[in-house]
Formats: sequence, structure tokens, C-alpha cells
Amino acid sequence: MTIPPIPAISPRGDNNPAIDQDAYIAGIGAIQPVRKEWIVGKALFAIPLVGYLPLHIVEFAAVVIVFLIVWEWYSRRREANAGGGGKKVANAPHPAKKNSKKR
Repeated sequence: MTIPPIPAISPRGDNNPAIDQDAYIAGIGAIQPVRKEWIVGKALFAIPLVGYLPLHIVEFAAVVIVFLIVWEWYSRRREANAGGGGKKVANAPHPAKKNSKKR
């Protein structure tokens, strides 16, 4: 291996035992070392396993939809039970209001 003539980083990509710059790809040529001016940012943290989400997006969406349906069903049942059965009679006086007649 030769030392690059410019200040550069020689990474080991994809958990390879050797650096990537020893490779030669037909049509592209030798892989160049990564120059410092090519680096745009630095990862500050990682979220493990988040990359699997796009692989299972349909299953994830199905779980979310089922959860929302169950939550809506649960909320409506709770409201119906809290409101005394949820049945209201038209033109019935409100139980908290009393007919007060002035004497």
C-alpha cells in the first residue's frame, strides 16, 4: 500500500479487513482516498434498527391503523359508559337544572 500524496482518510468500508482504496473497479478505475474537503458532516448519534422501518413499512402502517381503530372503539365505549348509556331524550329537562318558581 502506498501513502496517499494528499492529506486524506482511508476508510475501511462495510467491515472489510482491508482499506477500500486497494480496489480497482472496471470502468471507474482505482478508488481514491476520501479528502477532508469532501466530508460534509459528522454523525452525533445513532438510532439503532431504524433502518429496518422502510423494509417493513406496510406491516408498520397496518399496525398503526389497527391501533387507531381500537383506540377509537375504546374511546367511544368509554364515552358511552360515562354518559349513562349515551341515550338522550329530546325535550327532557336537564337533571342539574331545577324549575324554580318565584313565590
